[in-house]
Amino acid sequence: MIIKDNTFRKHGIEIISYDNKEVKLNSKGYHLSIHPFFFRNKLSVHTSSSSTSSTPLSTSTVNSPKPTPFYVDDAGIAKQLNQSIFDILSRSRYLSTLNHENLAEFISSEPSKKHHDQIFLISEDYNNSLLKEIEKQAKNQTPIPEHTVGRYAYQILKALSYLHSKDLTHRSLSLENIKLDSNGQIKLTNYGLYFLSDEGENVSFPIGNAFYLSPETILRGAKGSSNTKTDIWALGCILLQLMLGYCIWEDRDPVVVINRLLYLSGISSTEKFNFKKKLFVNINEKESESEESEDSEEEIEQELNEEEENDSSRIKLNNKQLIKKFLESLKEINKENLLGIGLNDISEEFLEVIEHCLIANPSERPDSETLLDHPYFNEYKKEDPYQLDYIVKPYTKSFQLPDSLEGLTVADLEKYSASISLNSNSNSSIGDNDVFSGSEIYYLWKLMGGDIEKELVNGGYAKPSPSVHKLPLFVPIKASLTESSNSVLNFNSNNNLLSLEQQQQSFQLQHNNNQPNIIKSKNSTLYTNEFCLVGLKPLFIKIIDSLKNYKKEAFEEESQKLFEAGSGQIPNVQYQILLIREFHKLLYQYQYDDPTLSQPKIYRLAKSYIPSVLRGDIWSAILGVNESEAVQLYNSINLDQKGPNDKQFELDIPRCHQYHPLLSSKQGHQQLFKILKAWSLLNVEKGCYWQGLDNVATPFLVHHFFSEAMAFASLKAFVDKYLKILYVPNNFAALSEIMLNYQQLMAYHDPELLIHLIDIQLEPNLYAIPWFITVFAHVLPIDKLEILWDSILLCPSSLPNFIAVSMLTQFRNSILKMSFENGIKMISMIPSINVHQCVKDALHMFNITPLSTTVNKFVSNADQELWWMQEVPIEKRKLELFPRIDIHDLINDTLKIIIDIRPQNMFQQLYYPNSININPKNSKLQQQMEQYKGQPIVIIAPKDSGVEFCNQLIHWNFPYVSMLNGGMDALEHGAFSLLKSQTSK
Repeated sequence: MIIKDNTFRKHGIEIISYDNKEVKLNSKGYHLSIHPFFFRNKLSVHTSSSSTSSTPLSTSTVNSPKPTPFYVDDAGIAKQLNQSIFDILSRSRYLSTLNHENLAEFISSEPSKKHHDQIFLISEDYNNSLLKEIEKQAKNQTPIPEHTVGRYAYQILKALSYLHSKDLTHRSLSLENIKLDSNGQIKLTNYGLYFLSDEGENVSFPIGNAFYLSPETILRGAKGSSNTKTDIWALGCILLQLMLGYCIWEDRDPVVVINRLLYLSGISSTEKFNFKKKLFVNINEKESESEESEDSEEEIEQELNEEEENDSSRIKLNNKQLIKKFLESLKEINKENLLGIGLNDISEEFLEVIEHCLIANPSERPDSETLLDHPYFNEYKKEDPYQLDYIVKPYTKSFQLPDSLEGLTVADLEKYSASISLNSNSNSSIGDNDVFSGSEIYYLWKLMGGDIEKELVNGGYAKPSPSVHKLPLFVPIKASLTESSNSVLNFNSNNNLLSLEQQQQSFQLQHNNNQPNIIKSKNSTLYTNEFCLVGLKPLFIKIIDSLKNYKKEAFEEESQKLFEAGSGQIPNVQYQILLIREFHKLLYQYQYDDPTLSQPKIYRLAKSYIPSVLRGDIWSAILGVNESEAVQLYNSINLDQKGPNDKQFELDIPRCHQYHPLLSSKQGHQQLFKILKAWSLLNVEKGCYWQGLDNVATPFLVHHFFSEAMAFASLKAFVDKYLKILYVPNNFAALSEIMLNYQQLMAYHDPELLIHLIDIQLEPNLYAIPWFITVFAHVLPIDKLEILWDSILLCPSSLPNFIAVSMLTQFRNSILKMSFENGIKMISMIPSINVHQCVKDALHMFNITPLSTTVNKFVSNADQELWWMQEVPIEKRKLELFPRIDIHDLINDTLKIIIDIRPQNMFQQLYYPNSININPKNSKLQQQMEQYKGQPIVIIAPKDSGVEFCNQLIHWNFPYVSMLNGGMDALEHGAFSLLKSQTSK
């Protein structure tokens, strides 16, 4: 099978439904993880005193030294998000696009509501980890077999290889960050922190566990190296620890740990390994070793020194001989002193893998892809179901589930999903199967009342209400600080790694003061790897119950009720579970089967409700965007060439939705620039960039962040459908037509409001053009715009006209009190509209408005004798406050009041049934017409007449007034059989 570029897979909660309504859910121990951390979080600390008392100094004591000035952020005070958090949130969206069977899905990142410099990372997680496995090994004295460790190594390498192919470095690889699901499959977690923090730039704590830091990371200080090979070193350390059952260079003093790692890297340090005693010793301690051992160490050091003589400007790492001797020595450790299986009984190939991982020089250390090709992993590849040819499936499917959703027997399912135990005696066929991704699980969890900060409070990770300051003067930390996954390195005020001597002095000072649990250096930082696991059992029960009680008729009936109820009603969790499942099938069919069959169904189902978690994919399907075609088109555009609007893009983009975290980030600016440039280059001959297109592109960019091809293709389809006549070099005629139509619809539904705007000379051209040229993207925030576009995409292209009218009518009481001078306030009010009510009102207006009022019903260059079909010049139509309708709307609506203002003799000769003949020059005309006020009124007038009469009705605040285009002549030629005549008295 040919592997396609757009092949991808998603993993999550597997659900299998049987024809007998039995439902099985394979969660594999799935949890949600909430990881809270501060970025640039400076702790305020007290300066050291000469006293050696173990009691912390009290700031309230008169004789106490004054604290050094420091900056403390107040908690609970709302502050504008800064650029760092914008960039962190945007980068997190890239992590959400990652998809691998051995990565815990990164779901979302959200800013804290209480602390303006704290964010929460939400991801897939599991209870079990390699750290717990090694603890079980020690407790039960049952070493983990080599084959199991080898399988772990293989799956970890696969995940690392995937990350490295995306230019991502884990950097925090450690036993506690390697999780295991209930099927024993590896799931790497916490792999995004280094990337999110811009390689440590956005945080003031070092990233990485001291036990697994690579030599190049230690030597380059707190920021370390972004080289992906640093993860290979960490893997070697982890594999060695699993084999031995403990970390052989472990120590409570982080400086000692670092010196031991530097020694293994071939660098002179204060620590050395005693090959006889099989332990590390300090070089200052006098140890009696055999002459043979000393000679061998001297030989190794001499060789290393010779290699470094020719390059004194930098440290040249070379430890190949040393690490080989080190590993050979560890083979001799007595099994009674080991917690693991040891190195003596493992294969030479596996020992070679560990040896390759621990090559100090990163240029010689193999990368993950190369190491994965080592012969040792061949047998694991044969056992790996994911090594089979990729199956082309959408994000809604799992690798373990087949392409077809129906007609599978139990035997078929066992072929694809061996991890799910089924009743072998059952002969029933499977009715349906599906996978809910982590983002969908998180979406449903929040629908059931899930709250991040509430979970943190309940778990003891946060206080119910913020304190005056985020952190106290002295910060108590765990006694096992040096054993935690972070905070083991000390840094100076410039965030550079302190020298080994300085670190030793700092550590010694803490012990001398008997305060090992107090951070006291001026620029100390705090970071813990603590996270809050959220159980999902109530949600899983809800999913099973929803599918078990599913009835197609009841679901369709509920969908119809939601559609009739209109915008604003959020369906319950049970319905949304079924809704997401239905969308899964349709979106799968749309992308990979027959879109002509699925698109109408997506369209109908979306009318009931569009779940926000699927909004981007549903919008794209409604617009007819196919992913493979979108990628092909986008890649065919040469974005390296200079575009005609590049300079204008650079001016417009920074001003576009500045409040939105993603759109204010550097990544957001870069992607938006490329999308706009692609559109500009594609339309360089036919189209024209107008300011506002950047706003139109933003909703698609938000929903397809880091998927520029889909965002671009969606934008193109949207513009072609709604804005094609506006994004041209000369759009004056099109804008004039739209403004006139909008004004006439305003007169039709709220003549009083229109007349007031006319009286204060606030014409639509002064405020409404940005509404229509951006489909309200310029004036509304993204969250409200999404709700608006949900309806606009599902309705005729004329709906924006009714949206514009409903927006103003929502503020009519305030607008009626405005003068021209403060009329500009109207524009500032629009973003605060109740968008659900706006959509509801607009749909109501649309349903009671004759269709022909918004459709061009004139034929250019028609026969001069057919005057009613001639296009009325725009300047003449601008004098008409009312809309015109055609004979079809007149005939199809029997509830209209039809007023015929032709002379009485003409009326008697030929008239439309039930029409009323009125003399427009009657002195009591207003009184006569009052009885019809509030009802739809259609005026039939002679040629070139009736405009003044209709306008007068508008000024008298008569709503629903329209004129029959062509008058009686149009009826004679189009519906003569319906007309009647009478004899004059």
